[in-house]
Amino acid sequence: MMQREKSARRSLNRVRVLRFIRDFYADNGFSPSFREIALGTGIRSTSTVSVYIHDLIEDGILSGCAARPRRLKITEYGATEAAEAALTACAPKPMETIA
Repeated sequence: MMQREKSARRSLNRVRVLRFIRDFYADNGFSPSFREIALGTGIRSTSTVSVYIHDLIEDGILSGCAARPRRLKITEYGATEAAEAALTACAPKPMETIA
């Protein structure tokens, strides 16, 4: 798999994780566990979920401690459409075919 495809998939998975956390919190009043995030997003590994959570904390979209997933909170910035747009903007665009 090309690096570009991996980067695009990673960006899209981070958006899926953010959306899942946001929806789960709205429905339940607390954050999901890594396993719940993995099951809810189709990500196979809780370790991969952990990487995405760390990325989202580092980007200022989530706050809290990744070691305590039920304490994660979406920041004010993370609750905006701009945060989600920034995550998808990080995904490289497919190369155009030169005719």
